[in-house]
Amino acid sequence: MNKYFKIVLLLIVIAFATSLPLAGRLLLNIFQIQTTGKINAVGIAVYSDQAATQPLTSINWGELYAGASTTKQVYLVSLGNVPANLTLTSGNWNPPTAAQYLTVTWNYTAPTIQPQQKICVAFTLTVSNQIIDIESFSFTLNITATG
Repeated sequence: MNKYFKIVLLLIVIAFATSLPLAGRLLLNIFQIQTTGKINAVGIAVYSDQAATQPLTSINWGELYAGASTTKQVYLVSLGNVPANLTLTSGNWNPPTAAQYLTVTWNYTAPTIQPQQKICVAFTLTVSNQIIDIESFSFTLNITATG
């Protein structure tokens, strides 16, 4: 190697080595920005009492006859911080044929439930006149809140 090339290479290495602490400080400089925001949450809770102190986990429809219907009142409380649309579906029918003879509806007709609002809702279970061979049944009610 050429003597001048070695000297230039040595000077470059020295310059680089002495600038590392400065470069390291530049690379480690942290600028913090405080942020705030709002989370839009949607949720619903179901209670058996008007004071909304007894969470509802099941409904016992009792003994029903062909052509009969029964109604149960519940209280829904919006847990979210945005208005929500509510929909009701049913599923997990046992026996599966029960879904052909039993119909569940509710009287909820509002376009939305407001944040922290509590409303009384009535579920009605109606038994078809043509029901056959079902002595007991179970199913799940699904209340879906979408914001």
